[in-house]
Amino acid sequence: MNLSTARSQKRGKEVGVRKVVGSRRSHLVHQFLMESLLVVCMGFVLAILIVQVAMPLFNLVAEKAIHIDWLNPALWTTMIVLIVGIALLAGGYPALFLSRFNPATVLKGTYAGGSHTSWPRKVLVVVQFAVSIVLTIGTVVVYQQIQYASRRPLGYALNGLITVPITTEEVRKSYSAFKNELLSTHLIADVSASETTVLNMWWSDWGFQWEGKDPNMQDNIFRGAVDFEFGNTVGWKIKEGRDFSRALTTDSSAMILNEAAVKYMGFKNPIGEVVQAYGRSFTVIGVVEDMVTQSLYSPHQQTVFIIDPFNRASFINIKIDPQSAPADAITSVNRIFMKHNPNTPFEYRFADDEFAEKFAFEARVGRLVGIFSALALFISLLGLFGLSAYVAERRTKEIGIRKVMGATVVRLWQLLAKDFVILIAFSCAIAVPLGYLLMKNWLASYDYRTNISWWVLLLTCVGALFVTAVTVSVQVLKAALINPVKSLRSE
Repeated sequence: MNLSTARSQKRGKEVGVRKVVGSRRSHLVHQFLMESLLVVCMGFVLAILIVQVAMPLFNLVAEKAIHIDWLNPALWTTMIVLIVGIALLAGGYPALFLSRFNPATVLKGTYAGGSHTSWPRKVLVVVQFAVSIVLTIGTVVVYQQIQYASRRPLGYALNGLITVPITTEEVRKSYSAFKNELLSTHLIADVSASETTVLNMWWSDWGFQWEGKDPNMQDNIFRGAVDFEFGNTVGWKIKEGRDFSRALTTDSSAMILNEAAVKYMGFKNPIGEVVQAYGRSFTVIGVVEDMVTQSLYSPHQQTVFIIDPFNRASFINIKIDPQSAPADAITSVNRIFMKHNPNTPFEYRFADDEFAEKFAFEARVGRLVGIFSALALFISLLGLFGLSAYVAERRTKEIGIRKVMGATVVRLWQLLAKDFVILIAFSCAIAVPLGYLLMKNWLASYDYRTNISWWVLLLTCVGALFVTAVTVSVQVLKAALINPVKSLRSE
């Protein structure tokens, strides 16, 4: 729309001549709409080619398996409606605007169009840039949130930690032999078994009792059923007391709390406290630093660790020796596993891969928002390019006169670019509070979240002004460098 109306003066004489030779306004409207439809159809063909080429990349970025059923009648019906709708929306205003030119006025070269004719173009530019700025703010905030969560203290060591699921009773029975042989290779530092992985302690229980507990309290405590070597294997950090010890038979009824559980239970001196659970009494022997065992964006869950009373370990945790090559260690683990469990497939996962999955959704959102932000900015720049072309064309003679009177190119650039800077300032005034509110609401869904920095809003606006200056300069400098003799002569 902006590019079409930017050429209004050149098309004005064409309209005048056509009207003089008998064309009706309806004929002109039809012509301009057909031109718009032709451009949209060309864009549609190009869009299909881009979709076909970009679909594998989009599926990779979005982690989807989308495909297009080109034989679907509903798809083609929707696309035809879109083509016609876009052609009418994009070409409607230019068609009505250009077709109403007065032949006598435009053929004399005195048609100015009135100040109101520029408002639709200006509104389009403001809205387009506002959308681009909002999306840019969103991209930066999503990235900041991901980085903020990734730097969160985990409370354990991920490097070299792998988990092997216990999928059969055969694996469970051969665990001790498997463990001892692994440790004898000197490629493995520690081996332990647990009910869940350290990154996904999903099992929660209730019915815990302890001295001083509010009788009306509906407790919900996460349980980590582990063996004696679990702490050494995952590298948790003891804050108070001690770790489980296989040398102490009493530790079969011992319990270790995380810091969140100590606070939840209201213990001031947790070591030695007795907790009733599962029909047994457990004595608290230690407190470990809070560990991220659920979502990276959620608060630490109150968790108790006990020696597995049910013999229901579902995972084997293996810590590769830092001095060993991971590939050699995995090969050794695979060989020993298959030796003891020849009928069970060997499956394993690195803990840092499981950790990365916790960022997967937010990372996809960040990538997609970034792509659409770039596309929105590109479209906005096209609109701005059209508006700057329109203004430069309208003020060609004014520029020529100013140059004759001694105005420099820099002065002319300042004169013409001022209006565009004001438009983008309006866009910023709309986009900054809107983007801030939208991202604040998005961040509110996370308990562990970053804050929206003021510099994000400022730099986004500065960036918008910069690309505006660059885009406008192309047309403004082109007009400012025209020889005044050419711009002032009459045809």
